[in-house]
Amino acid sequence: MSHPTLIEPLEARIAPATIVNPYTVTYQDLDYNSSGAQVQGDTVVVHISKPLFTSVTAAGNILGFLDVNGNSVPSNSGFSGNSTGEFLNVINLIGNHKAQDMDISVKVLPQDGVGNGTVNVGTIEAGNFSTPYQVSGNIDLGNIYIQGNLGRIFAGDNFSTPAIQSLTVGSMNEYVQTSSGLESFVLGPIVSMNVKGDFTSNLNVIGYQYGTIDKLVIGGSLTADSAADAQNPGTTIAGGDQDSGQINFTGHIGSATIGSIIGGNENSGASGQDQATGELIGSTTNSSYIGSLHVLGDITGGAGSQSGRVFAQVGIKKVIVDGSVTGGAGQDSGEIAGPLGQIKIAGDLAGSTGVNSGIILSEVYNASTGSISPAPLGSVTIGGDVVGGSAADSSSILGNSGEISASTAHSISIAGSLMGGSTAGADNSGAILVNSVSSVTIGKSIIGGAASNSGIITGQSTSAVMNYGHIVVDGDMQGGSGATSGAILVNSVGFSGGRFISGSIANLQVKGSVIGGSGTESGEVSTAGSLGALSIGGNVTGGTANDSGVFLIGGTLTSGVIHGNLTGASVATSTALMDSGYIQAGAIDALNIQGSVTAGANTHTTLSGTTNTPDGSIINSGSIRSKSDIVSLTIGGDVNGSVNTYNETTASNSPTGTIINPVFISAAEGPNLTKSSKTDLAIGSVTFGQNVNYLDLLAGYSPSGTSTALLGTPADSTAQIASVLVKGNLSATNIVAGAAPGSTGQFGTSGDTALTVTPGNSKLASMIASIVVDGNATGDSNAGDTFGFVAEQVVKVVAANAPSLILHPGPDNDFLVPVNDGGPPTNLVVNEVD
Repeated sequence: MSHPTLIEPLEARIAPATIVNPYTVTYQDLDYNSSGAQVQGDTVVVHISKPLFTSVTAAGNILGFLDVNGNSVPSNSGFSGNSTGEFLNVINLIGNHKAQDMDISVKVLPQDGVGNGTVNVGTIEAGNFSTPYQVSGNIDLGNIYIQGNLGRIFAGDNFSTPAIQSLTVGSMNEYVQTSSGLESFVLGPIVSMNVKGDFTSNLNVIGYQYGTIDKLVIGGSLTADSAADAQNPGTTIAGGDQDSGQINFTGHIGSATIGSIIGGNENSGASGQDQATGELIGSTTNSSYIGSLHVLGDITGGAGSQSGRVFAQVGIKKVIVDGSVTGGAGQDSGEIAGPLGQIKIAGDLAGSTGVNSGIILSEVYNASTGSISPAPLGSVTIGGDVVGGSAADSSSILGNSGEISASTAHSISIAGSLMGGSTAGADNSGAILVNSVSSVTIGKSIIGGAASNSGIITGQSTSAVMNYGHIVVDGDMQGGSGATSGAILVNSVGFSGGRFISGSIANLQVKGSVIGGSGTESGEVSTAGSLGALSIGGNVTGGTANDSGVFLIGGTLTSGVIHGNLTGASVATSTALMDSGYIQAGAIDALNIQGSVTAGANTHTTLSGTTNTPDGSIINSGSIRSKSDIVSLTIGGDVNGSVNTYNETTASNSPTGTIINPVFISAAEGPNLTKSSKTDLAIGSVTFGQNVNYLDLLAGYSPSGTSTALLGTPADSTAQIASVLVKGNLSATNIVAGAAPGSTGQFGTSGDTALTVTPGNSKLASMIASIVVDGNATGDSNAGDTFGFVAEQVVKVVAANAPSLILHPGPDNDFLVPVNDGGPPTNLVVNEVD
């Protein structure tokens, strides 16, 4: 059947008429002027695709109006033919099965100088969703077009057939109090939904897997409704806007394009205000998922919990945000959650003051138990920074903000920096918490904050094995004042510090420097497993706390290059500083430090009582240790330990003196019966490009991890060193294989002895095969100091000042520079021990 053509707006008979034909009704809308006063507005045409406006009574049963005071207009007077402005409050089709699959359009007839060109429709009622649902009177609808705002809609007669073919509106603002349960319900699929402006209503698309929207477009914002709306007189929003600006679905959304998603920012007044506002959420009790989501602007959390949030239980395959994702003051605000696929954010990912604010969280929600567990994540691309917020712990929930969290990930790329939160207590802020990932790229720097585990790359679970592929940091990696801040921990749980059983990094490249901070384990790279290729473009510098500016590798360091210096920190403290500017590995195949290696100093000068023991000490500062062997080590610059003077006038015994803080380079080798019967090499070749001062190069010692065993833990009495080459001068240095110092604690005395620990091969002796010093080899000028080249066998020693030294086998010391003209010998000796 063909439908009558709409009558032209300027014809005189339109103005007073209300029922044009069985398909069409016109009325005069109410608008507001610039002062907020109500004025008569546009002429509006209501057109339906089925002939239901057959009489005043029939039309009055479908269309309900409000007058200028917000009172209901009686159905008969509503079609009296006068030109009084009215609001279209409801289109009521419940129980009217003749309207099944009917199209509805509400359009404005443009007239110069009259109205604002839009119309407000309160509710389309094509279904009863009181509890229990009274679906017997419900119907499905066809194509709906509102040239303006629609408050609410109810439709759908069963789960599987489309409840609405298409819904196109200028905006959706419900103008009602959602806490009274007056949000919109649609039973069954919506094929297409297009909101050209803002969506501040609340829409529930239900029906288990059939509660779907195939295509969703919101041209404006999905956002909270923050105030009462004068457009609908007689209604107010009491207590707040909980769940406003929310689309809740039980099935899927095929594709969604939204201008921006904005959570509510008013968190005062009634309890729950602005909760779950500006939210696109799949039901946690059904199998909800989103195919693709494109946000043309920002996702922004608000003051209410779960505000400015996107969640789907089964997952979201693809999310593209042209702006930034930013958390708010509310918990779980500014959040993208659920099992996630590809995520691309053009701007920043930033936390705020809310717990779990501004985060990407790939997780699986178990509806039956209420538990949440990490889920795999596809690829993540962030065009700006990842910035931790200031969220603090809340009810034993760690304050994660500005975070990417998942069980595993394909790749993570951040064009800017990964920055921890600046507030103490904002743990795991500015973090990547992923157990395994093929590649991580940070375009600028990793910067730790004041909070523990801030500015960190680490794992999600204590029970998982972490494996990282390629990690590239274009800038610096810098620790902060928080513990484990500015760090990469592939064997640690970010929020507890517990160790994984294994884990590895294939390649790590930091194009800038690695810098420790004032927090314990800040500026730290730690892995329980191996590290394949390591490249540091700048320096490795220790911080003022233990384990700061360090590499702790449980497995093998296959190859490492540090283009700058390795430097320990200097402090003035009564407590020991351990592992500052320090490299430790299970084994080192090749390490090349192109700059210098320098130990720090503890300049605290107070002695403990009369024991003449300094209160503070420094251990493993600017040092390198291996639990097994070091195959090849090259240091291009100088090697310098430190010497500081103490002076305690209240001590009765030698109140002044010096403390030597050497650079330690050690390798244990350890018991290994599979080694060749002729060799037990702990250290292969070591080359120093310039001068060496105050170094302890020790074969047969493993790292001790304590402040009392400065040399390390004796591990192999038959450990051997193949070759040591010093291209400059050498002074005040011990080169030792399988030996221990005497009672003085210094090498180079008659008290030196062989280690007594179980050897790797009982047929071998500890040995130093070759020491060559292109410059001079000497001790120092401090009275009482001695230094030695010590092993059971020292085969070759050559120095510019000792070109013809003949070594005598046995435990007697051979002075490196023989007595000349009655002068004193040097305090650097060669000692072959029993």
